[in-house]
Amino acid sequence: MRKLALAAALVAVPVAALTFATQSPPEVSYTAEGGGYYGVYVDSVRVSRHTAEREALERAANEAFACDCAVYVDHDYRVRVDVSGAVVAPTDSTPTDTVVSPPDTTTTPPDPPPVFGSNEPSGLTAYTDRQFNAVSEGGWWTSQDGGSFTVANGIGRMTYPAGFRGGWPPSRTGCAGSCGLAPSSELYVSLWFQVSANWQRHPVGVNKILYITDSSNGGGGDPMYLNLQTGSGDWVFRVHVQGPTGGRNLSENVGHVKVNPGQWYRVELILRMNSSPTASDGESHVWVDGVKTAAYTDVRWSLGDLTWNHVRWEPIWGGTGGTVAAPMYQEMDRLYVSGR
Repeated sequence: MRKLALAAALVAVPVAALTFATQSPPEVSYTAEGGGYYGVYVDSVRVSRHTAEREALERAANEAFACDCAVYVDHDYRVRVDVSGAVVAPTDSTPTDTVVSPPDTTTTPPDPPPVFGSNEPSGLTAYTDRQFNAVSEGGWWTSQDGGSFTVANGIGRMTYPAGFRGGWPPSRTGCAGSCGLAPSSELYVSLWFQVSANWQRHPVGVNKILYITDSSNGGGGDPMYLNLQTGSGDWVFRVHVQGPTGGRNLSENVGHVKVNPGQWYRVELILRMNSSPTASDGESHVWVDGVKTAAYTDVRWSLGDLTWNHVRWEPIWGGTGGTVAAPMYQEMDRLYVSGR
């Protein structure tokens, strides 16, 4: 067997786990789009996030791509198959440009993969799973500024109006004990994120997204933030250490994912607090669309309160200075946090 060529693969799969408004039985197929991604089609119609449930689609995809590899569905309902070191159907004897017959549907389908991907450590307690059905929900607080934070169709949006000055967020929304988040030495965070296609990079290249803190009061108690770094090269997601321990950029050191405006990305973080105020043994791990981009095990996050206990979406534009030329926005979908 060999790895699947991505150029022209078309794989037909059973659809027992899916529900679509088509005549039975519909044909579900996956067409290669490059970069390990496959578009999903039902009777030749592209599947969107409003026509299928992600878990059901992941279950069907795992049946279709019979391999020891990572298979998951992104925000736009593309299937990503990580074939690194793995073998993917079809076999060598099957041309990649032919339709593969559906497997035997009488067999018991495998259990669905974890909803939030394979990078969540086992044994963590789920704290919050924000669906963005309301501006304030599930114990999340919101600080509005002119109604710039809105929700629609399960997506949260932070809008920067024309004339907005750098150094501030348009609004903020956060979560501490009221949403179930307990003080933890280890956190896992998963979110879907994009910026508008017309996103204007700040002059200093800093476009902040999430703050995760060891003090619910914020300010000097913010050991880190997740940033969309937009310098002269590729735009990337990057964790930055700040607060009382000083500044440090935890840049990509394992893999690379270029971030394009107007495109959804899944970002996963694992954060482990340093063991004592003087120890530099904290950890930061980042995945983007299933690709690990950064891993650090020598971080000194905090000088005192050695637990994570507050998460907030506070999208500060900048850096100081700079003016937004035309309305633009950040969007987020399904923000999940677990820990111990």
